[in-house]
Amino acid sequence: MASLKDAEQARVSASETLRELGAHAIAIEEAEPEPAPAIDADVEAPPEAEATGGAPPPPKRRHRKRPSYHVVAYFDEEPPPALPESLEVGEGPRKHLVPLKVRHAPTFQIEPAAEDPEARPE
Repeated sequence: MASLKDAEQARVSASETLRELGAHAIAIEEAEPEPAPAIDADVEAPPEAEATGGAPPPPKRRHRKRPSYHVVAYFDEEPPPALPESLEVGEGPRKHLVPLKVRHAPTFQIEPAAEDPEARPE
C-alpha cells in the first residue's frame, strides 16, 4: 500500500528513467480496493458463536481502509522487459515500494490546421 505522497515522490524520481525507456506519459492512479475475503458456509461456527445466537463474533479490530496509489507509465509500443514491478522511495529506514503499472496508449498527435478559410472560426 502506497500513500499519495509516496506515489508522487516515486513518479518524480523515476520519470527520467521511464522516459528513457520509452514512456511518453507518467501518471498516478488510485489502486482498486482489495475485495473482502470470501466466507465459507461449510465452515463450522466456533464455540463462542453460541452466545451470539449462532452468528460469528464481530471482528476484534476494524481498520479504516486508506486509499492506495500506484504509478502508471504509458508506452506507445511494447515496453522493455527490464521494467521493475515497483519503485522504491524514502530515505534511511523509512522506505516504501510503490507499484508500477504499464499501459499501452498512443502518443497524442496534434491535428494539422484546416486549409479551408471557411473552416476557421473568426
